[in-house]
This record gives sequence, C-alpha cells and structure tokens, in this order.
Amino acid sequence: MVEMGVKRNGILRSITNATFQLLAIIQIIPTPTSSSLYTPCPNSCSSNGICNSPWGTCTCFAGHTGPDCSLRTCPTGPAWSDSAISIDSAHHEAECSNRGKCDRSTGRCICQEGMFEGSACERFVCPNGCSGRGRCVSSRVLAKMADPGAKRKDAGCTSGDICLDGACNTRDYGVCRETDEYVLPWEADRWFGCLCDEGYAGYDCSIRTCPEGDDPLTSAQVNDVQLVECHADFGTFTLSYGRDTTTPIPVEATLAELMEALNALPSLQGADPKVAVSWTGGVTQVCIDTGNLIQVTFLQNFGDLPLLIPDGTHLGQTSVANTPLVTVQKVVSGTKESDSCSNHGTCDEKLGLCQCMDDWITSDGYGNAGKRGDCGFRSAGTTSTCPGEPACLGHGSCSGPPEYRCVCEEGRSGPDCSLIDCPVGNSWFSFPVGPNHAHSNAECSDMGACDRATG
Repeated sequence: MVEMGVKRNGILRSITNATFQLLAIIQIIPTPTSSSLYTPCPNSCSSNGICNSPWGTCTCFAGHTGPDCSLRTCPTGPAWSDSAISIDSAHHEAECSNRGKCDRSTGRCICQEGMFEGSACERFVCPNGCSGRGRCVSSRVLAKMADPGAKRKDAGCTSGDICLDGACNTRDYGVCRETDEYVLPWEADRWFGCLCDEGYAGYDCSIRTCPEGDDPLTSAQVNDVQLVECHADFGTFTLSYGRDTTTPIPVEATLAELMEALNALPSLQGADPKVAVSWTGGVTQVCIDTGNLIQVTFLQNFGDLPLLIPDGTHLGQTSVANTPLVTVQKVVSGTKESDSCSNHGTCDEKLGLCQCMDDWITSDGYGNAGKRGDCGFRSAGTTSTCPGEPACLGHGSCSGPPEYRCVCEEGRSGPDCSLIDCPVGNSWFSFPVGPNHAHSNAECSDMGACDRATG
C-alpha cells in the first residue's frame, strides 16, 4: 500500500513536473500581436494606394492598378465592339473603348492609328481629313445640318406651323428649320464623318461631282414652283435653300432685288437667272401689310426640290390689327430629271467634268447650247436609238422613241449601261431618315469608292 502510494505520488510528481515544463515553454513563446502577423504590401503600394493589413494587399487610388499600384489605368468609353451580355445590350465601358492599347506607364491610350482618336479612342477619325474639302462632324451634328427643306417640301412652312397661338401673336420660325435628330444611338457623338463642300462627294470628299441636268429627250415635264407670302410693312426676312441663306431682304425690296438675292445662293446651280420671280400685279415691293403672293419658279435646279425655308423673325406691322408673317408652300412639284451629265455622258470624278457622248455638249438646261457643263444639247444629228452597240450594250432594254433611254439590268447603270454598280450595305455615316434612325443602305456602305469598271 505504501509502494502504491509512493508510485501514485511519483506519478503525480511527474505530471506536475511536466505541467511546469509546458508552462515554461508557453512563457518562452511570445504572445502573438498585430505587428507580428503583419505582411508588408509590395513596394508600399508605390504611394498610389492604401495597404490592407494584415493581408498585405493594396487598394489602389483611382487611376492606378496592379499588385503594387505602380501601373496606370487609361480612360474608358463605350466599347466599339464587345460581347453582348443580353439581348441588345453591348458597347459597355471598356478601357480605350476596345480600340487601343493602354500605356501603363503614362495612362494614355495608344489608339488604332488612322482609325480612332480621343483620350479613350472614343471617336472615329474622318477619312483622310476629308481631303481638305469638307467638315469632320459627328453623327449628331450631321443630323442638325440636314436640309430642313427636304423634310418640308410637301407640308410647306405655313401659319399653322409658325403661329403658336390662334391670333398668331407668338411666332416661331424655328419649327420649319427642324430636322430629324440623332441623339439616342450610342455612337451619336462618337462616329465622325465628312460633310463635303459643294461640288465634292464620297466618304473622304475626294470625288468631284459633275453638273446635273434635264434629259432633253423627255417631254411633258415641269419646273418646281413655290409660293412665298409676305405680310409686313417694315423689317426684313430671309429665305434659305439647302445650306445657304439669302442676305436679309427688306420689305421694300423690288422684284429685281428679290431675284438678285435668290440668284446669289450658291446652292442654286447653273447660270443666271436661276429663278424667275413674279407677284401680284400693281404691287411694287416684296411685302405689304395685307400680304403679297410671290411665285418663285426654279429654272436651273430640276426635279422635286426642297422647300425654301422662311424666317420672318424681324418683320413687323405698324397696325396691331395685322400680323407680320412670311410663309412658303410648294404649288408645283418639279418633274424634270436631275441626271448626272443630263444622262448623255459620264462623270469624270477626278475632274468633276462631264465626258459627253458623241454629238452631245453642254446645254442651257432646255435643250439648247449653254454653259451648264452638262451634256444636254445635241450639237449634230438626231437620236434614233439608245446609246451603245448593241443598244444599252446588251445590259438593258431601250425605251424607244422619243426618250431612247436605257433601262439597265440590275447591277448596271449609266446612259448606256456601261457602268457596273458596287455592292450596297448599311451606311456607316449618313443623314437620318427619321428621328434617331440612320445607316440606310448605300453603295460601298459610304466608306469606299466604287470602281465602275469592275463593280
């Protein structure tokens, strides 16, 4: 019993000694602290971020990235191309708009050369700088610069449009200058293209246009006629056609002075007189308090023409009983052709000169010799068949007398069907055909020049 007690006590003593030794070891191991568990951040986040302890990771400041925040981020913009994440959901924000590489040392985008520009490569570059013959504008701006007269040619610009109340005490001529806007599509402020100067065309304005004219072999056709009505006894008004606007026309302007103002518009082609003007018999000035009806006949621009757009903001009436107002309506829609080189020649797009067929030369627009630069006058012989040998070069049918016009087969064009058309596709850059609706079909998608010899 004693030995067992001794052994028991010995065991107890061993356990006690082991316990003391373990406590001693625990006392030797230092107690963990926050500093002993801290992992330093790489390069101290390059002073461009916050170090997250105890993990040693960097949260970079805006404009910086990378494990140590030493790299720069680049500006972002809607991606020109990316993967859709749902139906009709694409063009999401992307660095350099997915059309450039980010220089991580500077934070600047290196855009696809000759194609995209801007801090985020967010703008399309106008091809060849528009060849120095046009303006580089966005799709939104292009829409604003469309001809409002083309939209208004059927409806006119009447008192119902201009007057904002029944008595017409408040007037707004801006209504008649409205065009279809293009603001909602994602590329409205990003896609840029060329708005060519008068006489130039093509995606980069490198193509020279040729004079257009009526085909003298067609008959029973009429010129475009518009009616201007002016109620005022003091002040001035203007008339716009295409991109051009007359100088202010005073109410006391004579018939000759009104014709002079209209004939000075660059958008009217041909030699003077480009328009004929007539008005109510016995009236000596363009505007009178009770209203003057002025008929404007277009003599050198053919076809169903855009409307003259009036602006009578600066017109007035001495009597408060009368309302100052100027309006325009179409009374006769022109039916004459406006064919390149009058359909009796082809256009040299490098020179902008008509290469007329045999025996055809420039005309006055009415089948006589003139200086229009078209091919509308037959200087010798008579026409008894369609152009080409065989007729229409075997690529179309001949209409027969008296027009002798070729009706070309699909894919062919030109007065003798000698020209080959190029494929069409959605236009990259074009005027809207409705609010926020553009990109209609166009040859070479309006981003190339058609080789008429090969198509």
